[in-house]
Amino acid sequence: MLDRVATQYCGLVKEKPVLVGVSGGPDSLCLLHSLKTLGFSVIASHVNHQIRPEAGAEAEQVRLFCERLEVPFLYHLVDVRDFSSKNKLSLEESARILRYDCLMRSAKEVSAQALAVAHQADDQVETLLMHILRGAGASGLKGMSYRSYILPFSADIPVVRPLLGVWRQEILVYCQEYRIVPCQDESNADTVYFRNRIRHELIPELATYNSRASQHLWQLSQIIGEEDRYLQDSVKKYLTEIVEYRGTGFFTLDRQAFSDLDIVIQRRLVRLVLSTLRSNVRDISMEQIEKVVLFLTDNSRHGEWQIMDDVHIAALPKRQALIFTDEAKFEELWPLVDRKLLEVISWSGELQLNQSWKLRSQVMKRSEIEFHDNENIACFDLDRLKPPLTIATRKTGERFIPFGMSGHTMKLGDYFTNNHYPAKARDCWPVLSMDEQVLWIVGLRRSSIAPISEATTRVLCLELIREG
Repeated sequence: MLDRVATQYCGLVKEKPVLVGVSGGPDSLCLLHSLKTLGFSVIASHVNHQIRPEAGAEAEQVRLFCERLEVPFLYHLVDVRDFSSKNKLSLEESARILRYDCLMRSAKEVSAQALAVAHQADDQVETLLMHILRGAGASGLKGMSYRSYILPFSADIPVVRPLLGVWRQEILVYCQEYRIVPCQDESNADTVYFRNRIRHELIPELATYNSRASQHLWQLSQIIGEEDRYLQDSVKKYLTEIVEYRGTGFFTLDRQAFSDLDIVIQRRLVRLVLSTLRSNVRDISMEQIEKVVLFLTDNSRHGEWQIMDDVHIAALPKRQALIFTDEAKFEELWPLVDRKLLEVISWSGELQLNQSWKLRSQVMKRSEIEFHDNENIACFDLDRLKPPLTIATRKTGERFIPFGMSGHTMKLGDYFTNNHYPAKARDCWPVLSMDEQVLWIVGLRRSSIAPISEATTRVLCLELIREG
């Protein structure tokens, strides 16, 4: 049966190498032994976390086991406590990050078709209960898959779990039958750890209600996993309808199009967007998802909200919203410039604002101008301008006279606030000026200075152009 699972569900072939993560416990030794026995080309990789005093002796025990099986053995030494302290993470999470990082690097080095890990049926039930208690949605209830990709560790090498349908007791019987002596990790009994509390306290308690509780929970994870796969494929089609623009570390979304969708699709779209922005986040809570859904569907929600530690959502003009990380590159979305920039605009030529945007200027006859509603084009009566015209970022308290507002002035800061542009962009937005007078907030709003009239003969036309 394991042969069929490995090939059909995990997608393994016997001709290519499989890297097997081997801790030395019964599960991983069983996995390595059974894959080797079935004729798969296996390479063992062991990560010593240096958390327990006996870790070194366990590594040697694994090495000797591999030697008897005639299996290549790779060894990694990591300092989990130091990593945990520097990154302010739990020992559990730190060990997981370092372990997968080492294993995936090894998998790439040996050109492995996959990384095989020894998660089994009991682990699946424990994972399902952990997700339930953390408030996960349906995607969290599917638990682990036979084959998946774990970002950000690798998008090319899958993680496979051939033992996912095998129970711990069956594995122990296998070890006895083949005289496999596993290492005994005493920390597995320590109920300080969340998973261990579920294993030793919650699951035995559930068994008093139904002796087959674990089997039913495992079946639930399989059913939800299949339904989740179907729904995820459907949700990806909707993503193109609501995403206006996708860049490095951000999405802009059409709030109206999002609001028109069913709540089931809305939640899954939000989860997909958040998981894309933060692929290293293991659990996205229902509370975080509902917060984004509320912001997108309630027209009265403006400003900027924090969704996760470094993920935010902000309102934009024209019923749009921006979901972004702290590392978002808004230069792809807007013509943002270095705050120290001060450039003189020539009557004819091009000015590169950033890698994605440039400003083109040219002199045209009044008769050549076609008037249209395009915020990326601003035209001025050339004879009412005097050089130099400059491009720079806004000054504190700077004001302008918006075109069409009957001479009333407005602070540039108020304009950005009223039109819901995020604070991160305001201080880097290019402003065209003449003699300390604002002519144009580039790409957004021109002032009433030097308008085109019937008496105009020459026109300075400026066009903001996105490249690529």
